Amino acid sequence: MLKTMQQNKLLIAGALFAASYAGSVQAISQAEPGEAILIPYMLYDSAKGINTLTGITIPSTLGNDPTQIEIGGFANPDPGYTTAHSQRNNDCGLTGAPNNTGETGVISWWFFDDIGALKHKGTLVTGCDDFVAVDWGSIVGSSGIPSLDGMLGYMVLANNVATSGANPPLFAMYADTMVIRGNWQSAAYIPTLPLTDDATNVMLQGNNEIVYTGGEPTAYAPLSSGMALDDDDGNTNSIVRFDMRYFLDPSLNSSTELVVWLGRNCRGGADGCDRRNIPVTTFDTDRLSVAGAMNLSRILNVIDPSTLARPNNATAGFVRVQMPEVSDSNAGGFEGPDSAGVAFALIRFSTPGNSEQVQTILAHERGVK
Repeated sequence: MLKTMQQNKLLIAGALFAASYAGSVQAISQAEPGEAILIPYMLYDSAKGINTLTGITIPSTLGNDPTQIEIGGFANPDPGYTTAHSQRNNDCGLTGAPNNTGETGVISWWFFDDIGALKHKGTLVTGCDDFVAVDWGSIVGSSGIPSLDGMLGYMVLANNVATSGANPPLFAMYADTMVIRGNWQSAAYIPTLPLTDDATNVMLQGNNEIVYTGGEPTAYAPLSSGMALDDDDGNTNSIVRFDMRYFLDPSLNSSTELVVWLGRNCRGGADGCDRRNIPVTTFDTDRLSVAGAMNLSRILNVIDPSTLARPNNATAGFVRVQMPEVSDSNAGGFEGPDSAGVAFALIRFSTPGNSEQVQTILAHERGVK
């Protein structure tokens, strides 16, 4: 009994440490500026007391940092600098707000459900060195669309001027997202991924990672900041591998959501690909494992690991996903992956005085081979 209690404490501590460490690493690897932004998980559920908040900042200038996602792509005369700032004349130059008032710009946002159907959209007015927030619960409450309450989905944000597909964006953005539960009892980090955007309207890693049709995004993927879903060798013989933690201890009322955003539906038939039966191996904390399968056929997939086969119904461990490639063009001049995604676990457990603790643990990429 004592050993079990000690093990539970270690597992919780491990979850907290991993979540904290993941957040720190994320701040280095993904908190980069983007000309567009992908938020892979958005939810407002009034009955469950869940809301999603995103904070967006607009930098007036960016230095040339080779580790950054390149803002401005190949068309930018000052590579590495935000398109809101010209190194030559040192001005911000944001335009596009109603009546082009002041140095302001417009962020367009779109909310999609888990299969990529557009459910709501809107705009935010911003300026250089500005901070704006997306309070999803507030938006849902004033939308007049009751079905959004409780609907799981994701959001894409972009420069309004770029949505024609023919104009470059005017500014870069940083964004951070949290899922709030209860009365701020828990604030779980959601990976928020930057995308590049230019006027070519053709998907290309590091140059253009969002395509618009009729003023709305119809193709998008975090090709630079996310998890590659192919190895760019021109065939689809390889396997994408990544691990995801789970924690299901009933004594702590714990549960886990395995969140996998993949950018396209693969439900067989007209989708042209099938991810309805992806092989997985589930491990416990003693290196025992059992084979199973996972349905990852939607753009946004949320899996309850308690429904998976687990060694001796284990309450803690990890799931290894082994997902075949579904595309790999390797077209001349289009180096880089065709698609990319993001995966993470939301682990919930209760402690005395706080029944709504949720921590985020990023998936562990194992590469494509």
